Amino acid sequence: MSHVSPSLPVTSEISGNNVQTPKMTSFDESMSSSRCAVVVSTGSDPIGVVDGSKPTDSRDGSMDHEDGSSGEDDASAPGSDEEMFDDEDAEDEEDGEEDSDVDYNESEEWPWLKTFSSDVKSDVDGKLNQQIASCKAWFIDREPIRSNFYTEMEEPVQDLSDLAFTVFDRWGCLKTEIKDHPIKKGSGVWGNEIDEGRILVIETLEVDKSFRRQGVAKKLFEDLWLKVKSSETDCRFAMVWATHLNNSEDRIKMDEMSTTESHQYFRSSVASVVSFWRAMGFRRIGTTQWFCLAADVGHPAAKLSAQDDFNLPERIISFSPLPLHDALDAINNPKPREDNTRDFLEPELAVQRKESATLELLNGYLSSHSSTDIGLNTSDRDGNTLLHLLAKPDMLKPLQWVFQRLSYTCLLNIRNHEGDTPAEALASKLEKKRTQLQFNMMVIHVADRFQGYSNEEVECLLKLRGVTNPSDMDKARATFGCTCGMCLGYISPRISFALEAQADVHHDMSNDMFEDGISGEQWVRWNEYKFQHVAPRVLQNLKTNKSMRQGVTNLFRHVADCIRQKQIPTTLNVLHVLENAGEWPPCTKSFLQRGGTVTAVVLQCFDFAMSQDCYLGDGYHEEVFQDDIDKLPVCRNDRELLFAKGMYTMLEGGHPGTSSPRVKRAFEDDGLGSPSSLRQRMI
Repeated sequence: MSHVSPSLPVTSEISGNNVQTPKMTSFDESMSSSRCAVVVSTGSDPIGVVDGSKPTDSRDGSMDHEDGSSGEDDASAPGSDEEMFDDEDAEDEEDGEEDSDVDYNESEEWPWLKTFSSDVKSDVDGKLNQQIASCKAWFIDREPIRSNFYTEMEEPVQDLSDLAFTVFDRWGCLKTEIKDHPIKKGSGVWGNEIDEGRILVIETLEVDKSFRRQGVAKKLFEDLWLKVKSSETDCRFAMVWATHLNNSEDRIKMDEMSTTESHQYFRSSVASVVSFWRAMGFRRIGTTQWFCLAADVGHPAAKLSAQDDFNLPERIISFSPLPLHDALDAINNPKPREDNTRDFLEPELAVQRKESATLELLNGYLSSHSSTDIGLNTSDRDGNTLLHLLAKPDMLKPLQWVFQRLSYTCLLNIRNHEGDTPAEALASKLEKKRTQLQFNMMVIHVADRFQGYSNEEVECLLKLRGVTNPSDMDKARATFGCTCGMCLGYISPRISFALEAQADVHHDMSNDMFEDGISGEQWVRWNEYKFQHVAPRVLQNLKTNKSMRQGVTNLFRHVADCIRQKQIPTTLNVLHVLENAGEWPPCTKSFLQRGGTVTAVVLQCFDFAMSQDCYLGDGYHEEVFQDDIDKLPVCRNDRELLFAKGMYTMLEGGHPGTSSPRVKRAFEDDGLGSPSSLRQRMI
């Protein structure tokens, strides 16, 4: 083993596109009888390889073991338990030579993603240019991928997928719960500032065991961070998944341990890793496994001491749960079976089998215990009560069983170790079901295909929220995931305002043209972009029929008025507004008589809103109306214009001018008649 002495100079070699060569300062402690070089490169390293020397599993975050004196109460991290046993075997690079046979450049497929790697090499025990440490990182520019953030981040490696789905929303902004949730915000130092700027994500940082606790890892990261900040524009944050980088030696050691010992060993290793990154200035993002460092030295996180940073609650290893909790855990987390093809191909039958097994367990347990002795007020090692364990989309029937047979209200406000009440736990799982589809190792973003939660899911969610007599509007808002309590079904207040603004603006613009005395053909040519959903024959008639032109213009105003009256601008609702307006001359009636539709105008308003959205379009709507927008409540659905447009199209019948059977039944149930009957009265 090589020993270390101070004052040895360090040289620097930097390679890569458009990279300058700064002078490096010396290590606080350096290798005796040897010289060290820090090598920083960028751009062409294959993903999964640290400077061509050691393949890495993208599931593992990093690291070097530095000061392990500060503990970290965390064993439920990605990369822990089963995942930590992934094989990390790799061949060592000989003589420190870099692999020059690069047959793939990720920048060609993902131009928003750049790789940085940094190595420390030294003459050690007579061997020249030996690699003793390495660091690999990704540099992410979110702006080009905002509109497709989840899909783009999922493709390169699993770590980036986990970062995207754990920390960010679909637009690459920090999740609302990390900013606002009373528990999940953690230390509370991270907020909207993370929504902007580019990010450096550390993949791995490894130091040979002979050179640990000598400042090598610290120097390696600091040089890389300095290089990225100086060479890349708008780099505001560095992020890392602080977990233990398992290798074959660790695996052999842990195989010889008991389950409890292996858990404790892994947790101790993670604690050392977390301690190192906190020493580098990183602070935990909410209650996640991810840590962040702000380039701005005045950021609140820079003022938060490592001791005051948020620690995850300790998971109790030696714990004797109630037999009921133990049995439920076995049902919720069954041992892997060799043949699980049937469950994969028949998910509904798999849920039925799981629910049946749970109901049998609950009935059997209740038959041998009194309702007061069933353990309602107890929790498992993760702080989960009986309601937490059943608050899952595939446990709805057992959950309803509890509602009917037990006094459950005392459990509604109890939080588990993740900070969730039972209602929040179910809502979180429903949100995942809404946005993610797991297919093998791939996560597919499916939020735009969402069509609402089932009646059973809504009923359970409302009961867990303590809502005993929900109104139809309460049910509608829960069905579509409203978090503000002000949504019009699937349309949030901010989307309503965007649609209203577009309808008003385009009514005024089209109406002003009538005063200019232009011809019908010229009017249509100037306004044709507003009529992308109008049938060609109707568009042709607009050129020769001034009453139709005024009618479609007026229809934009009626749509805006409908929204102002707190109604979704369905065909039925807009026709009611038109009927009550007493319009004369009846130009809108003329437009509708000759094939025009309400749906065509509303869909155009959706298109205009998306074209001016800050993530789907040019951001002009926010730029003009920001003060008005800030006065409106914030909702989880505020950025779901694609989903809202899809729901509107589906509920209006899939194409302009028609309505689905579901919509017609709803109208008939309300005693309003079908849209077609009202339309007939109007024309």
